[in-house]
Amino acid sequence: MQLKEVTWLAALVWLLSTVGAVSASLTVVSTERYTIHEMLTAPVCNFIITGPIEPGDDAALQTFLDTRFPNPAPDVEGWVACLSGEGGTFETGIAMGTILAQHRVATRVRAEDSCLSACAVAWLFGSLSEWDDTVNARIMDRGAHIGFHAPSLRFEADLVPGAVVQNAYAAALVSLSNFAQAAVTAPRTTGDLVLHQDLLVNMLNVGPDDFYTLDTVAQLARYDVLLPFYGWQFPPEISDPEIWLSNACGNAMLADGDPFDPVFYDGSTSLQYAMAPEPPQGWMGFNPNDYFSHACHIRFDPDTRFIQVRLFRGPNERANLFLGMYAALRYDTRIDDLPR
Repeated sequence: MQLKEVTWLAALVWLLSTVGAVSASLTVVSTERYTIHEMLTAPVCNFIITGPIEPGDDAALQTFLDTRFPNPAPDVEGWVACLSGEGGTFETGIAMGTILAQHRVATRVRAEDSCLSACAVAWLFGSLSEWDDTVNARIMDRGAHIGFHAPSLRFEADLVPGAVVQNAYAAALVSLSNFAQAAVTAPRTTGDLVLHQDLLVNMLNVGPDDFYTLDTVAQLARYDVLLPFYGWQFPPEISDPEIWLSNACGNAMLADGDPFDPVFYDGSTSLQYAMAPEPPQGWMGFNPNDYFSHACHIRFDPDTRFIQVRLFRGPNERANLFLGMYAALRYDTRIDDLPR
């Protein structure tokens, strides 16, 4: 292509991944509604979104949901969308995520599936209504591959005018702004973050030619991602309460937004609570050495198989969190190393 043929419209082709010639497909699997416990005990899907996400797919998704999976009355059951795809248009990924959020649809990436770029953006908006509350419900099965990266500017010529580059760059910034705005305004009533600032920073730092992938327990905790527990039990090496309590407390700190601190994972405890209260009956306590004013009250619920952690700073409770069983593992445990 000659330089004079490069237009401003061509410069707006700044996709987060390769552009496909076909749009995403929507396939119905089940019309049964599921509780969050059912979503985490089996790889259930109501419908599957596959393929590159392209302009027009958001309108198709809206019609599809209005027709096949309309908004139900608030209760503790909902729909699950399973996503896979390796790219598409970033703006359409935002639009599809917004629609999924408005319909309170949980999102899932199944084992061995990849959800990259625009697909990952849409996946991030998954949620579930629990009566009057709307909470994050982004599910990642063991063996799934989820990756984010920064916008790229793509051109069909080796040399382009500076004004064209500037326009394309401005368009990319607008879309990033739209991403952040959509995340802030998505329906959530519990303070859950759709887009954690750390995720956005890492997404931008990795650049357009690589992916920031979700690989470790620390990322699950920080970004509020659900890892299903079907077919998995506490491994023997963390059965010692002092070990798993330390891990659960540290992961809860990450989930609450604290910076990483290895002292919460060193397995050494001081149960002299000092300013923090002692745990009530049925709970266990963890108080890391040298942190006399910080403490965690922890219990494992065998029915829901969630780990509940109450965080204290001094006598005041600062957070009450429900984390998956993965929270019993060290922060640097790789998801791919967990049995499937």
